[in-house]
Amino acid sequence: MSQCLEALRTGFDDAEAIYRRKNRVVIRWRGAVSGASLIIKMWSRTGLKGGLRRLLRIASCDHEWRTLVRLRRVHMDVPRPLGMCRLKNSIASYTDVLFLEDLGECDSSSDYLKRLIYEGQEQQVLRFENVMIRMTEQILAAGMIDVDHGLANIVMQASGRPVRLDFELSRRVIWPRLFPIMYGDMLGRLIVLHAFAVQPHTDRTTRFAERLCEHLHPPRRSLVQAGIHIRKYLKEQFENTGIDTRLTLPWD
Repeated sequence: MSQCLEALRTGFDDAEAIYRRKNRVVIRWRGAVSGASLIIKMWSRTGLKGGLRRLLRIASCDHEWRTLVRLRRVHMDVPRPLGMCRLKNSIASYTDVLFLEDLGECDSSSDYLKRLIYEGQEQQVLRFENVMIRMTEQILAAGMIDVDHGLANIVMQASGRPVRLDFELSRRVIWPRLFPIMYGDMLGRLIVLHAFAVQPHTDRTTRFAERLCEHLHPPRRSLVQAGIHIRKYLKEQFENTGIDTRLTLPWD
């Protein structure tokens, strides 16, 4: 990995960036000799605040590394973490580095769900929704909450395997039920992204949310918070796009 970083230091501008946003970049790096590839995720954490977070090991890179290691132990389908490091001398201002397995070219899970519905493959729809519910159970059972949980962070490998990505916002809480607001935000994001994918047929989301609750039995306060979260994003969608999505929640 040190050799990879040295090569990246001299050839950063030529690297294959597959995602870039503000202070974060995701790069697919291919070995010059072997041709084997891996994913390098980098964060820019400069300044006093960034240095303090790195010192206390509460930076995004730390959270993602620990989460991936923990979820691999419970056999959740996540990318294999290969290593992480902090750079004394930054590369293009990036200071924190996470190395992951390369999943290859993947499809959007939102597009995948839409395609299944369009093709009338209802058993496959149900199977995929059950995968999302199972992933949610695994995260919570591992004593974690991730408020960024949902279709946007699930990809479909060419083999058809759904894989959950991006755990920067995940937090170890040990007992998720003791954090009902975060728990509710996690459920709310999962449900509202499902609604965005299947709209205007949001009756599907109502049934999905009902099955989700049957599996998890979340606290009532978390369900109330999930509703607040969902209505907020539906309102934002209407204000930004004019799409007025109506969704019935099974606990209302």
